[in-house]
Amino acid sequence: MAQPLLEGKVEHDDRDLIISGLRSHVRELQEELQAEKGKNIGIDSGVKHLREALRPVYNGLRQIFGEMDAMGVGDEPERVSSSKKSAVWESWKNKLGGKTGSAIDILLIHGEMSAQQLRIHLKCGNEYVYKVITNLSNANIINRRDGKISLKEL
Repeated sequence: MAQPLLEGKVEHDDRDLIISGLRSHVRELQEELQAEKGKNIGIDSGVKHLREALRPVYNGLRQIFGEMDAMGVGDEPERVSSSKKSAVWESWKNKLGGKTGSAIDILLIHGEMSAQQLRIHLKCGNEYVYKVITNLSNANIINRRDGKISLKEL
């Protein structure tokens, strides 16, 4: 900071140097951000391809296990109960549909999570994730605790 003139002398003002350093730091951070965005695009693309490749296997296994559950042969009571819970969640997913139905799958797999974590998994914007959470809340199938949501126990 400049000092008042004292006997013709002024102390050096280093604000320009500080501003230059901050601008340089901002440029570095912007470059890092762009690199991370590029990585995320690659990850999203990879996950999309994996989903596409594994979807037939997943659907086939769901169908096979559904048939085995329907036969009820050799099932322990715990597995039958699990099968019934699965059927209830499938019913909710079909009833609510779209991203709200997808949110049920995500919460079944990952358990309790924040709205932002759910938004990332759903690949949607902030406003849309809150619409999804509202739909789940209106259906009375989620718990909210400490800024996180989870599916209710059946």
